[in-house]
Amino acid sequence: MIRHKSSFFISLSIHALLFFSIYFAWSTVSKIKKADLEHKICVELCRVEQQEKSIESQPKIEPQPKQKPEPKPEPKLQPKPQPKKEQTPPKPIQEVVKEIIPEIAEIPQSKPDTTIVKAEKTVSVSEEIIESKEVSAHVAQKPQKEDLKQEQDNTKDEYIKLNTQKISALIRDNLYYPMAARKRNITGRVSIKFTLGVDAKVYNIKIVDSSSDILSRAAIKTIEELSGKFPKPKQEITLSLPIDYSLN
Repeated sequence: MIRHKSSFFISLSIHALLFFSIYFAWSTVSKIKKADLEHKICVELCRVEQQEKSIESQPKIEPQPKQKPEPKPEPKLQPKPQPKKEQTPPKPIQEVVKEIIPEIAEIPQSKPDTTIVKAEKTVSVSEEIIESKEVSAHVAQKPQKEDLKQEQDNTKDEYIKLNTQKISALIRDNLYYPMAARKRNITGRVSIKFTLGVDAKVYNIKIVDSSSDILSRAAIKTIEELSGKFPKPKQEITLSLPIDYSLN
């Protein structure tokens, strides 16, 4: 047992020595490598700094501005000499008077001008023609207006004949009767007038006759709510309808 213990300690000490020697060698090698790297880095940095200093120390060459060519002087045009006008000496007054007197004697006497009378006659005739044309156009327009009015009346009568029941049913089903008027026993008839468009929309609502203001407002509201619900006419027409308000 004593021999085995001594051999064990000897081997343990040998291994320990080997481990420490290996660790010491590795640490020294790594320190040397680090020192070499730091030295190389320092050398590179010194080179970079020297290059930067040399670049900064060099003078900058500024580009010289290009010289603009001087404009050539334009040749001046000399004005051409104008020929001098010969001044004629003025005639004496006596000669001028002698020349004017025979010219005055040669002027013929003026005759009465008949062209003005003729122009006045032509103007009056043209005015009469224009007036006659205006009268004929006015007369021609009258039957056209009467025909249009008659056509509108015919379409209105035809629309009322065909749609009287529908309109009365619409007003009866959608009649607006205010509660305040009912409580105060307000009754009566409202005659209302409005324009019905081709799209069944209502325009220009007016009260023709009414027995109460509250019923007038109610009738207007009733017709406004029925806008677009009326039967569509062939053309725009104006309708006058009575609306009765009664509590029965």
